[in-house]
Amino acid sequence: EPITNARTNDPTILVERYGDDTWTIFNGSNSAKSFHVSFDGLGTAGIKDLATGKTLALTDAGLDLTLEPGDCRVVRADKG
Repeated sequence: EPITNARTNDPTILVERYGDDTWTIFNGSNSAKSFHVSFDGLGTAGIKDLATGKTLALTDAGLDLTLEPGDCRVVRADKG
């Protein structure tokens, strides 16, 4: 089983890690979902949305997100 170093509070949200610092976050359900993704070992790094280039606000070592059904977000640890 892959080790993502990330977890969500909603089992219908799927997280995969690529390399040491990039994750995909996918809503595989049939409805919009609001959820929290926690990242282990993130330290003081921020998280950047790779589609928009924007740094996302962290809360409790993770992100609060909302995704529509079938939507995916790709994020990377922003170390500076």
